Parts: sequence; structure tokens; C-alpha cells
Amino acid sequence: MEKTFSAAAQLEEAKAIARRLTPLELIELVRVLLTENGDELRKLIADIKDTPETLLPCPFCGGVAHYGPQDAMTYAVRCRQCAALGPVIVLPDDGSKWESWEEMETDIKAEAIARWQRRA
Repeated sequence: MEKTFSAAAQLEEAKAIARRLTPLELIELVRVLLTENGDELRKLIADIKDTPETLLPCPFCGGVAHYGPQDAMTYAVRCRQCAALGPVIVLPDDGSKWESWEEMETDIKAEAIARWQRRA
């Protein structure tokens, strides 16, 4: 069985590795990672912004959860490990409550996260 580490432990391990590299080696490593895995890294960075500090682990498997769109009109928090889905937030037909898309996104994200936390 594969051992899983918390995000905090993984971050500390990455920092320890980075400390052993020279600045030029570190720059080259980042360049290679972005070139070969750019999309995956951008997704990971976006997910890190929501986990683990903000989101509780999955109540079913203990996996890491992340927030995101489920389709064009719905948002929710989902477990990366078992794919358990939290309560789904449906975008309103009219955005008249909000002055901007960013404001609506912030409110919907907060609601999806709050529902996940109550569910957990």
C-alpha cells in the first residue's frame, strides 16, 4: 500500500530538497517542471490554494478535497481520492445579486466550502 503524506509534510520535504540545490539548479528544475508538466502544476497550485488549510478532509476516505466547477453551471467540493461530491451549488440564472463575476465566484466558492465543512 502506498504511503500518503499530508500536504504540510510534502511541502517540508520539497523545501528540504530545494535547500540542497544551488540557485541555478533550482531555476533549471522549475523550468523543466513547468515545461514538461505545466498544466498539471498550474492545477496543483490552484488546488493548494484551497487545501488543506481551508478544506477538511473527505469524511469517507480522509482524502484531500478540492473546489471547482462540476459543469458550466454548478460548483462543488470533491474528494480527489474517492471522488465523493459535496453539496452542489447551482449558478443563478441572473447574476443581479452580484456586481461582478469575481464577486459571484467568491460567494459561490465560500458557500460550497461551507457546505463541505458541515458535511464533513
